[in-house]
Amino acid sequence: MALLGTHPRRRLVAAAAAVAAVAPTASIDIAHADTTVAAVVFYTPVDAQTARTGSGVHLLLGTSGKSVQLSYSTDDGANWSPIGGPLTPSAGMVDTTWVTAISGKVDLQATASLTDGSTSSDVVEDLMLSPTGGTQFTEPNKTDPSTHETLCGPFVRPRIKVVKGTCSAVPLGFYTSRLTGLTQARVSGRTTGTAVHSAIAPALGTSAPVAAAAAPSGGYFRLPVTLSPAQVAARRAVVRVTDGVSSEAVETPLYAQIVTHVRSTAIPYAGGYVIRTQLADQYGQPVVGAPARLTGYANGSSTPVNQLVATDVNGEATFPSVVPPNGFYIAVADLDLNGSKAASEPSFETVVGHLAHAAPGRALYHNNARAKGAGGTVGDSRRGTANAAARRYQWIDQDGHLSYSTLAARRGGTRQASQPGHLTWVNAHGAPYNPRWLGRGRFETRVWSGIRKRRGLRNADMTFQQNAARGLSVEWEVKDIRPFAKTAVLNTAFASLAASARRAYGSNWQNRVQIKVLSNLSGGQRFGLRVLKAAHAHGFSTMYLARGAATRHQIPASAHGYVDFVRGAAGTLYAYDPPAWQKDKPVPKDPALTAR
Repeated sequence: MALLGTHPRRRLVAAAAAVAAVAPTASIDIAHADTTVAAVVFYTPVDAQTARTGSGVHLLLGTSGKSVQLSYSTDDGANWSPIGGPLTPSAGMVDTTWVTAISGKVDLQATASLTDGSTSSDVVEDLMLSPTGGTQFTEPNKTDPSTHETLCGPFVRPRIKVVKGTCSAVPLGFYTSRLTGLTQARVSGRTTGTAVHSAIAPALGTSAPVAAAAAPSGGYFRLPVTLSPAQVAARRAVVRVTDGVSSEAVETPLYAQIVTHVRSTAIPYAGGYVIRTQLADQYGQPVVGAPARLTGYANGSSTPVNQLVATDVNGEATFPSVVPPNGFYIAVADLDLNGSKAASEPSFETVVGHLAHAAPGRALYHNNARAKGAGGTVGDSRRGTANAAARRYQWIDQDGHLSYSTLAARRGGTRQASQPGHLTWVNAHGAPYNPRWLGRGRFETRVWSGIRKRRGLRNADMTFQQNAARGLSVEWEVKDIRPFAKTAVLNTAFASLAASARRAYGSNWQNRVQIKVLSNLSGGQRFGLRVLKAAHAHGFSTMYLARGAATRHQIPASAHGYVDFVRGAAGTLYAYDPPAWQKDKPVPKDPALTAR
């Protein structure tokens, strides 16, 4: 197409060559290579392509004139015949269908009458008309079974439906990306073509941006289209799709997309996983060009994953690096590109393999106020149990030390403590909250048969039964129980504790008693993890309480096999329990905006 009164073929070739000299790899939209500002322009059809005449030839034009007269020529412009009478533009657009029985090559001309009395014209050259040839971009008139709408076509997106008897365009979403620097929308639809398709958003008197191109799949094309700032400001644009054989175009209103949903899947690959995520907007539509960042940790690592990818035409980002098979990986819509998750930036956590989780928030009764008897604190006493129940807590913090059950067991020492009956768990905090009668002593050197009569002192059996009677579950914090530190004696101790829990809570005991241990006991992390490993082997869920340097580093990868939860570590080091909404699909507010 060209301005009338020029040698169109010669001038268009020259314009294309001039642009190619600057950007030899760019695809040029010949319709808008002119430097002269036109008052009328064809958006579809375009030069040297084929238009099917079966149901009429769709003509879409933009104009700044007050009326447009269409005409055609079958003799290379020597003679022109009018197509109907002058057409009055609507909001600068002329959208009509030319019903004709002509076959073969024609030229089309649009002449705009301007307000100053002058005229301006545009020509489509060498258009081949055929009743059966060319590519069809056809979303046929039909009733969509999922939305019960009557659709007008020609595309899926932008979508056109019947509203009160008139075909009306549904707004097309666009997103402006800080990562790509582009404002883009997603265009999709049916096609009979198999060649590479491209989509642009042409505008009157401006050069079209470089078109994105891709081959169709399964009879559908899906393409990103880049919009100009003027189109975004006006909230309207023309979208044209072509495969080099034929073209189709529609005008559509626009809406700004807000990324509200992130969904991810883990795809097994090369001994690990490839994470693929999709970003969707407030209507469940894919968002093109949005920045998706992958973070999270593999088991045992203190260095987070960090991959950044722009979403494709389907709103998907496939992160390029394979992640290890055990870990948690969080895809974040990092819209501001600052590398961290803001409250307004949705995310999705993917957990693969077996790993420790960040401990969920829990209302836990804990009271280290000194008590004269019992285990030295109110929390480790029957009074603490009563207080927790009265305040409607569901969980109570109880401290645990080990003592020998009998004098004979103590004479045998830790190496001879091979039966659950050889050891007794005592509900006591220990130093510096020892009961007065113990002074600076340790329960680990005492015999339960000798201290059991101390006022209020409880063993594990008594503690579990009193808490169970009041509906309380127990976090049993193992204190510094050395010298009971060898694997064999720990197995003996936790076999005894599991039996006590089972007697008090019945078959549901594993959900009612949890074992936890601090990282900064005198035996350090190695001792604490050994305790949790033994507890886990006897059916307990386990929790590691990170303190000091342990708050900044993950536990070793091997420990993830027996540590269920970690409390106190930096907020992003461990997987959190995903919120329920992660499993929900976005629900479009307008059913017409369901993605395809």
